[in-house]
Amino acid sequence: MKAKGITPVISIVLLLMITIALIGFAFVWFTKIWNIAATSSETQLGAQVSKGEKVISIDNINATHVTVRNNGISLIGADEVRVYINNAFAANCPAIPVSSVVDCAITCTTGAAVKVQGPTNVALETCP
Repeated sequence: MKAKGITPVISIVLLLMITIALIGFAFVWFTKIWNIAATSSETQLGAQVSKGEKVISIDNINATHVTVRNNGISLIGADEVRVYINNAFAANCPAIPVSSVVDCAITCTTGAAVKVQGPTNVALETCP
């Protein structure tokens, strides 16, 4: 007796096993990629939301200091606020608690453009 019909059955079974293995591999790979993308998006969204909680404004300005107010809902760190006079770095400001003001020491001449850059916004004034 000859077993002619067994070879096509074995080849079909092998092809099915290879196909199932490839589908499983693709599923695992796409799941990992999806999780990485979701985690990255969540991290970036959290960073943007926390930045939106830190808003500054200029309350007062004179030749020796600029008064900066924290209008946001989070503490603004000392490394997050910089003062520029005519686009040249002039000073860092101390940390600003919520709803508080701080004085940043500067030296500016009448008519100089003063820019205070915070984490999310920029406040512009002219030195009196």
